[in-house]
Formats: sequence, C-alpha cells, structure tokens
Amino acid sequence: MTQLVDCDPDNLDYNALKHLIKVNTTRDQATGIAIPGQADTALQMFEESFFLELHNQHDRVDLFVQDKTGEVHRRLSEEFMRIYIQAKY
Repeated sequence: MTQLVDCDPDNLDYNALKHLIKVNTTRDQATGIAIPGQADTALQMFEESFFLELHNQHDRVDLFVQDKTGEVHRRLSEEFMRIYIQAKY
C-alpha cells in the first residue's frame, strides 16, 4: 500500500493512511460482522496491515532524517575546518 511516488520522503502519507482506515472501517463494505466472543480476523488483518504501513512510512521518514542529518554534519564539519584554517593564518 505504500505510495512512495505520491508523497514527500520527509512526511507521512496521511491520505494513504486515511484511505486504508476508511476502506476498512466504513459500514457496508461487504465485510462480515464478528461474532461476539470470537476473534475478529478481519480486524486483526486490518490492524496488522495498518501497522505495517505505519512502520514502512516511519522507516522512510527516518531514512530521510538520517540522510539530512549526515548532510548537515558534513557541511558543519567543512565550515568548521574552513574557519579553523582561516583563524590559523
């Protein structure tokens, strides 16, 4: 379900998450009703797929943040060296 093309790598795809919730929680979606006292397998499957989608999106955002952190660290190191060299002369 992950829609990497439709959203920025630094944001969760709220539209995809909302759609996943809507499809799985809207009445009259031709899904059965769980028998009281019995496991609701449809709900369990939805919860697992939703958690997987959240996990995948979190991983994507985390990778973006790590990449940007590395970029900022590199730029600060370069600037520090430039200032250090200038101060030395």
